[in-house]
Amino acid sequence: MTLPANLGTPGLPNSRRVPNGGPAIAEVSHAPVLPAAGQSVLVTCRLDDPDGIGGAVLNYRLDPSPSFTPLAMSDDGLGADRAAGDGVYSAAIPSQPAGTVAAFHILAADAAAPAVTNRFPLQPPPAQECLVRFGETVTAGAFGNYKLWLTASNLAYWTARDPFDDAFIDATFVSKDHRAIYNAGIRYAATGATWPPPPAPPAPSCARIPAAFRLPNVSWATTS
Repeated sequence: MTLPANLGTPGLPNSRRVPNGGPAIAEVSHAPVLPAAGQSVLVTCRLDDPDGIGGAVLNYRLDPSPSFTPLAMSDDGLGADRAAGDGVYSAAIPSQPAGTVAAFHILAADAAAPAVTNRFPLQPPPAQECLVRFGETVTAGAFGNYKLWLTASNLAYWTARDPFDDAFIDATFVSKDHRAIYNAGIRYAATGATWPPPPAPPAPSCARIPAAFRLPNVSWATTS
């Protein structure tokens, strides 16, 4: 077998290496998944960094307002936090009237000097946000119960854009009343070969579920 002259740099740092990547933000969730009107929402995440955690902030806004309210996230076992020192940081979004959509993201800094910050979701708003809608209920019946939450701006964009546009739009997908999947994508199921084009949302649509989430028995959801 002929070997190439340049075998690369095995074992050496590649071009994506950074001296400090900032805290890892994992297991982001909110509870209850379907909050009732007038019920607060607990947002939690697991943070980890070899330099320690310097602090974390939950920024939320009430859609369609663009103004964010910062909430300090804690791991001290007090207030909204359930257990001290377990690596799970918590903050509570205050109760809201039915129909209110809260959009949020998390910023976490390590304890290095200088500190390095990471965010979840990765892209800054409005490109990616986590959503929760107050006053939702589960419809009784034998069929699966799923909900899709979009911000007002994304819903307006989806309604107005070319119906054959295959780009996914940021959304939060909810399975029954126990699982919220942030940064799922949504678009019409139509393609350029479909005629007539679909009507305004809601219409037959295709959802993209992030690969980290497995969603069994949902044939119209795809992973990426």
